[in-house]
Amino acid sequence: GKGSPSSGFVGLLLLLQLCNKVDIFGVGMLGRTTSWHYWEGRNFVASREFGLDPHHSFDLEREALQMLEERGVVRLRGPSPEEEPENLGEYIPRLIEQIKKEYKAKLDAEREVREAAERELKEKRREEKRLREEQEAQEAQARGGELHALMTQMGQSNATPFDEQEPQQLLIDQTDDDEPDDEEEQGGDEWGGP
Repeated sequence: GKGSPSSGFVGLLLLLQLCNKVDIFGVGMLGRTTSWHYWEGRNFVASREFGLDPHHSFDLEREALQMLEERGVVRLRGPSPEEEPENLGEYIPRLIEQIKKEYKAKLDAEREVREAAERELKEKRREEKRLREEQEAQEAQARGGELHALMTQMGQSNATPFDEQEPQQLLIDQTDDDEPDDEEEQGGDEWGGP
């Protein structure tokens, strides 16, 4: 009906329910070959949309869009009002390339941030591991010193911590199994018999 919101504006309101920010591209209407901001009626004064009795309230929509853009909710994209109208066949491909470049730049920036965060996390883990190993070595050294002090107090002043002691060989008295025992040499057994 008269003064009702345009389909584009209704679509924008729906998108704002789903997205934090919406880009609006004003590039033509009803298959016409000129590109324009859709709220600028001067390019289409012959259309019923912009006649003396307009179907939609584009002036009101324009004010609403400007308010949303100032708040950073929408971004208006398209030719400047000062630019001459151009063929959509020339404008659309250029616009698509621009969008692709912006999207690629955004992905590259996100990747760089992610990689920097991963590098920082790896470096932090390496530093934590180094500090942990250093602390464990200091604790082990302190335990060795405490043991030495304890042994000194017990009267073993020449004692050294276990990790500093020389390995000692155990001497084992080996006997030759082939040699007879004393009892066997005397020819008797434990009962005194021959």
